Amino acid sequence: MKQLFNLSLAEQYNFNYETFSDVECIFHLYEKFGIEECIKNLDGVFAFCMIDVPNRKVLIGRDPYGVRPLFKVLSHNGVLGICSEAKGSLTAIQKQINGEHVKLEPFPPGTFEEYDLLENGKVKLVILMFIFKNLFLMIILAI
Repeated sequence: MKQLFNLSLAEQYNFNYETFSDVECIFHLYEKFGIEECIKNLDGVFAFCMIDVPNRKVLIGRDPYGVRPLFKVLSHNGVLGICSEAKGSLTAIQKQINGEHVKLEPFPPGTFEEYDLLENGKVKLVILMFIFKNLFLMIILAI
């Protein structure tokens, strides 16, 4: 991921960056505000997958313009694969899906998904959010 245009967030919120990477603001925003405000504050072209280990969450987002590629494979039994290259997603989860037919799909531009990371290492989708410039539509799925 590259090209987040709001590097002034470090100054605005007094974030102490450890790197010179524009992606570091995602971690700081998430830690300070949670994922909804984090997504709302991002400006630029991006695709990310972040794992919040203490809270057992997998967070995936892609900017509204879809400039950065991102692909997703999700099996019926909760095996998730994410990659910036289509071939990589299938290769990464081949052993975990045990021959199950899965569909490789581009992760849609302007989409954010939050998954619970289950004890068995599989995932369950809990939040789906669509981002259209300054308009946000969030769907919270029944848990």
